Amino acid sequence: MSSRAYTLRLVFGAAATLFTLALSLRPIPSVTASNDTGRYVGNQRQACALPMSGDSWITHDSSVVLNPSLIADPTVSFSLRAFDWIMRPTCLGNEPRIFLFCAALPLPLSLLLFAGWEREGTLLVAGGLLASTVGFEFMTNALRQGMGFAFFLAGLTLERRIYKVSAIAIAMLIHDSNWFFAPLAVLIAYRSGALSRRTILRWSIPVLALGGALLSIRFLGSSDEAYGALMTYLEAYSEKPSVWFLIFMVLPLFVIYVIRYSDRRAEQSKEEQTSFWYSTILLILSIVVFPYITYRFAMEAIAIQAFMATRAPNLSLRSGVSIAGALTINFVIYALFSKSVISLFYG
Repeated sequence: MSSRAYTLRLVFGAAATLFTLALSLRPIPSVTASNDTGRYVGNQRQACALPMSGDSWITHDSSVVLNPSLIADPTVSFSLRAFDWIMRPTCLGNEPRIFLFCAALPLPLSLLLFAGWEREGTLLVAGGLLASTVGFEFMTNALRQGMGFAFFLAGLTLERRIYKVSAIAIAMLIHDSNWFFAPLAVLIAYRSGALSRRTILRWSIPVLALGGALLSIRFLGSSDEAYGALMTYLEAYSEKPSVWFLIFMVLPLFVIYVIRYSDRRAEQSKEEQTSFWYSTILLILSIVVFPYITYRFAMEAIAIQAFMATRAPNLSLRSGVSIAGALTINFVIYALFSKSVISLFYG
């Protein structure tokens, strides 16, 4: 590691620690507030009071409470048990602030470990991502998705095949959104030579078999189970997003791409182009098939695109300033109108 990379990492690590600490000291709103912080804290307290082998995972998802039949659902069980297992050490302090700090840590920690720190632009893009709408949601209101995304970045970056495949598998286990982005990680690894066609086929067979088995158990076991799963999604995403909200959530993906594309002195990497077009196709399909969940995909797509920019070998300071500024402006607008932000800081 060069002295420049060490210095940039040190600066980001210090700033990210202070930022994460500040988020952990935020007011804890009611469990009925738009922001889920109050519910997360309440659920974690209940989980810590139960044995690890028991049903502590149930408390981490309100959909299970709304639909008790999901208690026997393996796809819910695996995901929430994984989250509960990873967050179990926070029970030792018996202090919700420790839980909030640890829950907000995966995103900045993954950037610290896996971003390319040889360029000053990386510091700006990584900082802008933390201060963005996506960063705020990952660190305060979408804890499982944020944690799963950290493992996804590990899967994108780690070179040894067993570590790469394991990280992607854990990301898929922690949050469902990573099932849809896993092919992107495999495609990038294949194009870079990190994974051969034989390796992809060898690992894809058991993964697809497991996914098919879980899917059939969840949706095809019986009409009651299928109806229960459908009702869970409808309850979780009962409010149809407006067109303007979808445009607002998707726009940063295109802004990052345009900024990097227009910087002729520092052309985009192939990974940036691949991730942009893959995410764009996925978002279009989501809007057509299930628009209620599109913003979740948009969050991950934006974070991946920003991360790919930090890994670009020729990321310029100019691009870093522009991307960080755009992401920050996006969050300021979000903070002025979002009930999630308002309820977090004002109860």
